[in-house]
Amino acid sequence: EADRRKLRRLALNKRWTPERWAELKALVEKCGGFAYARERARTRADEARRILDGEPAGVARRALDRAVDYAVRRDR
Repeated sequence: EADRRKLRRLALNKRWTPERWAELKALVEKCGGFAYARERARTRADEARRILDGEPAGVARRALDRAVDYAVRRDR
């Protein structure tokens, strides 16, 4: 509950400082938000790849495959 109140307070900020961003990042990490988002991204990437499996090989297919990789593996 305390974390929920902190998150709500942070979400209402209109001016963001590096300290507030750090606080938000720490709270999201503590609550498992980043791990959850990474797992969801991997699940969606797997779904996208299953869809792509039905498409013919070629430049467009490789580009879409790379876009899926980029979206899942990027840090920011």
